[in-house]
Amino acid sequence: MPERDVACWNTVISCYYQDGQAHRATDLFEKMRSFGFMPNSITLTTVISSCARLLDLERGMEIHKGLIKNRLILDSVVCSAVVDMYGKCGCLDMAKEVFEQIPIKNVISWNFMITAYSVTGDSRSCIQLFRRMNDEGTSPALTIFSSILLASSRSAQLHHIKLIHGFIIRNNIETDIYIYNSLMDLYFMCGNVSSAENVFEKMPKTNAVSWNVMISGYVKMGYYFGAPAMYDDMKEAGVRPNAIIGS
Repeated sequence: MPERDVACWNTVISCYYQDGQAHRATDLFEKMRSFGFMPNSITLTTVISSCARLLDLERGMEIHKGLIKNRLILDSVVCSAVVDMYGKCGCLDMAKEVFEQIPIKNVISWNFMITAYSVTGDSRSCIQLFRRMNDEGTSPALTIFSSILLASSRSAQLHHIKLIHGFIIRNNIETDIYIYNSLMDLYFMCGNVSSAENVFEKMPKTNAVSWNVMISGYVKMGYYFGAPAMYDDMKEAGVRPNAIIGS
């Protein structure tokens, strides 16, 4: 290729990132800069996301500081990538600082910040951000529910689980099997068997994992008669047990 422009560099950097070769993406970014090319929003988003994937805080922070030093105006996409990078690297204060500087926050921005708190098990901060997001008129994505439920699993906060479950029901949100299973598992974890049963009754029952969550939950709670009955119901429903259920 005799002549390269920023678009060409972006294409190759993005290909490396999407192929799981984040280290090569960051190396090519450095080479791009050494040739005097000015990265644009696409370049920055990809390379900062690469730093997040590599948990390379040093390089990610160096890029961020360079942007501040050069007084570049960053769009919400780049800022969201910076939030994600700091969050994945465990720098919650920096993630929050950048997040608060985003003038118009989209669902990706909220998701990255909530996920950052979720990893630490801080369900309280997740819920606070979730409420604020709704107050500001942003509709949540399913990944946000998953992040909050993950945090709740580490903090075992039943009222946070019920808040998310209630929001899903009130707003008629069509969830995926992962969220259904997470809700059941969390209710069992908190000793709320009836709520777990309620979720199971209202969800599709074609997945062996969902049956496994119920059977395992009954066993953990000492409902030894409920587990065999659930196993029989599963077979009657035509769902084949997996290795975990069989054991």
